[in-house]
Amino acid sequence: SASITITGVVLGATYEWYVDSDAASIQDAIDSASAGDTIHVAAGEYSENVVIVADKDGLQLVGAGSGVTSIATASGNPLTLKGNSPGKPLDGITIKGFTLTTASNDYKLIAQSETSLPYSYDTTNLILEDIVVDGGQRGICLNQVQEVDLIDVHISNITGEAGDGALELTAVSDLTFTGGSITGNTLGVRLQVHEPYGPNGDIDIHFSSLTGNTLAVENQDIFDIDATNNWWGDASGPDDDAGVINGSGDKISINVDAQPWYATATTREGVYVTVKVGGTDDVRAYSDTIQGGIDVALDGDTINVAAGDYDAFVVDDRDDLSIIG
Repeated sequence: SASITITGVVLGATYEWYVDSDAASIQDAIDSASAGDTIHVAAGEYSENVVIVADKDGLQLVGAGSGVTSIATASGNPLTLKGNSPGKPLDGITIKGFTLTTASNDYKLIAQSETSLPYSYDTTNLILEDIVVDGGQRGICLNQVQEVDLIDVHISNITGEAGDGALELTAVSDLTFTGGSITGNTLGVRLQVHEPYGPNGDIDIHFSSLTGNTLAVENQDIFDIDATNNWWGDASGPDDDAGVINGSGDKISINVDAQPWYATATTREGVYVTVKVGGTDDVRAYSDTIQGGIDVALDGDTINVAAGDYDAFVVDDRDDLSIIG
């Protein structure tokens, strides 16, 4: 069985559990743990279907890192979150440092309702960090979730039937996806409208790479997804159905706000070369190189260059292009 280290001695104290792939299962530790406990999972491959239910609020499930710790199943979901069992959301869960795989067509991680109560959020204050999902027909599915941070999450090569998003969202509010990648999927991010489940709201995708997808972001709702400050595979930005950007990068549906975007794959949050739409303060794109700024700029634009050392650049035939250090 899993070993534990006591981190408190008074009533209500939390505990830390340590799982070794040779000695215990992750599920054993979860079943034994109480709300607020931390479970450390050693490097290794764990062949099990892990389920976290609503009486485990504040539980932290921490692997040794996505590069060395994996949950791999022959069938079923490697990791399932079950809220509302009954009438109570699963709150404050953190899952960090895993690769999730399955040989079946199931989702690698799914947050779902135990009782399917309409118009309720069944999982709240969820953190997914350093998670890798690669291959198969389905990626990550979040249903009826409020307040969720996806940090350093990488989903790639999900080639399911049309309509299955690599990141599938239904009745999700206050989601932030940062520092990750959505790469090589048939459909990258899909936000669905499903009336019995309740409303969507506030979906933010920033500082990430969305490339090589047949359709990178599909928004079926009427409000805008904020997908600014991302790399779309081409300096010209995404190919948007709204016809505002008309770039040559990955395709996005209407109701996806992608301007400003990143002009290079190596642009990161911080000090920028800023491309402004000619004569205005509206930002077209950010870049980490002057050349990247030039590549994305249109006639009449202004390129503002922050202090720093930059490689040489080439200006092709442009009218009224300004470069200001």
